[in-house]
Amino acid sequence: MEDDLETDPPPVVEALPPVQHCPFCGESIGSFWGRRGDDGSHWCEACQRFFRVVDA
Repeated sequence: MEDDLETDPPPVVEALPPVQHCPFCGESIGSFWGRRGDDGSHWCEACQRFFRVVDA
């Protein structure tokens, strides 16, 4: 068997910039970009709710 099989390189995934402000009220979400939920959501102290940032 040949070991040099041609394969496609993995797709390049660009990371989203870190979230620093709430998209609803515009407030800073805190030191070190606020608290995060288990599902990757971010917490806004001003709105008192979590929000998620998704890739468009």
